[in-house]
Amino acid sequence: MAFIRPILPTDTTAAMHICRATLPPTLSSSPSATTLAPYLWTLQYLHLSPQTCFVLDDGSGLAVGYVIGCPDVFAFAAAYPSYISSVLRSPRGLEDVPVPEQLDTLEPWSTVDEQGEKKVNARCMAQIAYSPRWLLLEGTEGKRELVGRYRATMQGR
Repeated sequence: MAFIRPILPTDTTAAMHICRATLPPTLSSSPSATTLAPYLWTLQYLHLSPQTCFVLDDGSGLAVGYVIGCPDVFAFAAAYPSYISSVLRSPRGLEDVPVPEQLDTLEPWSTVDEQGEKKVNARCMAQIAYSPRWLLLEGTEGKRELVGRYRATMQGR
């Protein structure tokens, strides 16, 4: 029987899969966005705030869903350099997330390809992965579509 439990380090691969499997079509249709997504929206929580991360275990030890977060976004942002050095700069992280050429000016979230189709900008995603300021503290770039289509409420104190 399925149950909720705290996340374990051995759940990392499953958490990456869950993140990718639940992407909206605008991101899942892009191989680079699919690769980058867990580095923006999952792995830093597992690394920096595992005590506030839980998985839905299918009963056999496999994580098939998760709820992740952090209790203090400012403390989380202050700890973010540890995520960069331990995860993004690991061999796998460097393979999956190119080190941004610059972190002074955020690239546009989307670009237009040769066929005139709008697509997500992998350079922007990499910048956001390396910047707690852009990911957590400033603006809504990359969140506009999500917020516009999936509204919710939250109580915090």
